[in-house]
Amino acid sequence: MDQATYSPLIATKLHIPTYGSDLLHRHQLVEEIDEVGMARVILICAPAGFGKTTAVSQWISSAGKPAGWLSLDESDSDPARFWRYLAKAISAGQKEAGREPSASLDLSYTASADHLLSVLLEEIAAIHTDYYLVLDDYHLIKEPSIHEGMQTLLQHASPFLHVILITREEPPLSLHRLRVRKQLGQLGSEQLRFNEKECHRLFNELMGLNLSYEVIQLLSKRTEGWIAGLQLAALSMQGKAASAVELHSFSGNDKYVVDYLTEEVLKRLPEPVQHFLLKTSILPRLSGELCAAVAKEPEAHVILQMLARTNSFVVPLDGVNEWYRYHHLFADLLNAHLRKKYSEQLPALHVAASQWFESHGWPMEAIEHALMGNDRACATRMIVEHAP
Repeated sequence: MDQATYSPLIATKLHIPTYGSDLLHRHQLVEEIDEVGMARVILICAPAGFGKTTAVSQWISSAGKPAGWLSLDESDSDPARFWRYLAKAISAGQKEAGREPSASLDLSYTASADHLLSVLLEEIAAIHTDYYLVLDDYHLIKEPSIHEGMQTLLQHASPFLHVILITREEPPLSLHRLRVRKQLGQLGSEQLRFNEKECHRLFNELMGLNLSYEVIQLLSKRTEGWIAGLQLAALSMQGKAASAVELHSFSGNDKYVVDYLTEEVLKRLPEPVQHFLLKTSILPRLSGELCAAVAKEPEAHVILQMLARTNSFVVPLDGVNEWYRYHHLFADLLNAHLRKKYSEQLPALHVAASQWFESHGWPMEAIEHALMGNDRACATRMIVEHAP
């Protein structure tokens, strides 16, 4: 008998997060969630620090929706533990919807995950009012049988149950079926990022920093509307007079940004992927072939697709998953790590990039990388060849 399976549940994991009055209320985003609020599954998918949890919490609070909430962690990949927690979250949602759940959901243990799943479906079918089940940090669930169980639940549950998945990456569920049936609502980083108006409210109304329009516009561009980045920028500015000139230096090398991105993004990736990121950070745009040539990594295209899929601050530049770039602040961080860790390899990396660009007919990029790699002879030759 696994003691972890039968251990008491942690009540705080089942509480809807609440925030103080100093939190910026995002009316437009709440309305966007409301537009997809009747979908069977609502997918809130974006990188770390984009305010996913806060947005859903605000929506539930402002819309007055009955909801059960489950904040997941790595230990919840145990099936029996996961389904026990899910039963409790559904039970809370039912109470909010005005129905007292049956005793079958109030289990301290379960004979099997399959048995509890059938009990859950029976319970869900008994309520005829719309209510919501929120699973926060769903990307931490790695056990395939749990995803299979969730697929079964989504397929057979009553239409009154709406599941909100908050995650850093798309879950391994049959989302394409839900899209075809128009049962999937989805919000990503494009909807979640702060616009300039929200940046103004954050810095001047909530934080009282009294920044000029020029400074706010600059910060919005540097952070690309990344909420954690904006908050970290505000921390860096506390007690200082912020000017546009000073803020040009705000980058991924800022102490707060370095700490956040290193802990929340870089360290969570496998070591070979970290090396790949550092070596390719010299490139303003990325493709599988180019990265393979620079990082000497034959699986470069697969790695780029994985990074984009898991929302690891890699931004697609086209609709065919061929070209990408790193988020500006993430690129700054990677470049700083590169100079510390692989400084002696920098010239060779630039020369490899130069050779690739030249062979593919991009002389300007080839010349730039040749100069950065101190290959002046090659740069001179290309300049002479292409000067006319």
